[in-house]
Amino acid sequence: MIVTFNPKIVFIAAGFMLADILTGTMAAFMHSELNSTAAREGLFHKAAMLMLIAFGIFLDSAQATMDLGFEVPTCAAICSLIMLTECYSIVENYYRGTANTQLRVKDLRERDELV
Repeated sequence: MIVTFNPKIVFIAAGFMLADILTGTMAAFMHSELNSTAAREGLFHKAAMLMLIAFGIFLDSAQATMDLGFEVPTCAAICSLIMLTECYSIVENYYRGTANTQLRVKDLRERDELV
């Protein structure tokens, strides 16, 4: 089996990363917690993920050109792990963004019942 690089999985992983950035920004905006330090830290994490993907692409290319003693689709494995972590982060951002909203609605309902 010759390992070949599939660029589609990289674009899909990048889409998950973009969705995480958007949901994280929206959750921070809803809580008035927009912070350049946190955003910079998050972008550094995304840059590190892109470097891991590049490493996987290089390993796949090396496997296609020489015998390294193993044949593993490393880029696909790395992208799959990144997509799983991004899914977790997107769901976490959703709950972080909506939990406070749900509490606010609950507080408003209780306040209306008291009046």
